[in-house]
Amino acid sequence: MMRGNVTGTLFADRTFSAQTVDTVTRDVVGLFTEGLSYALERTLLLDRMRDQIGKIKEIMAAADMTLEDMYAAGMSIRRDAVTGDIDIVGLGPVMPSDDAYRLMGLLTRREIEVIELMSQGASNAGIARELVVAESTATSHVKHILRKLRSANRAQAVASYLHLQALAKN
Repeated sequence: MMRGNVTGTLFADRTFSAQTVDTVTRDVVGLFTEGLSYALERTLLLDRMRDQIGKIKEIMAAADMTLEDMYAAGMSIRRDAVTGDIDIVGLGPVMPSDDAYRLMGLLTRREIEVIELMSQGASNAGIARELVVAESTATSHVKHILRKLRSANRAQAVASYLHLQALAKN
């Protein structure tokens, strides 16, 4: 029985033996049946959990794609530092200099947002929290930034970014 429902029947006898089934044998078979039902229930629960984890991964991937599409369309999601509320913020038009155009051509808008947070000392977890994305997504953005800026580490990437920003302002 699992959760009060009969899920199977176990038959045990001593057909080829002259012995009768006594209470000890009956109790041993009962304990075996109970253990078997726990093993079956555990297997069913593990299968259900695997299915749910797969669905959660699909939902997270779809949410990540939606957020990337929103950002590409000029929108961003930010968490209010005081209230913790999440707001959608439109990115206004910007008239950057030639050097800023070079920087924007090198990094996506999302990567620029990530490196700005990196320049403020944010960890991957802090970036994920601020941008309302999974930490693995923030880590992926940081890796892309390091590769695009040909930097060995976060500090070098931030230094390159700040240098390009300074060039853009002059």
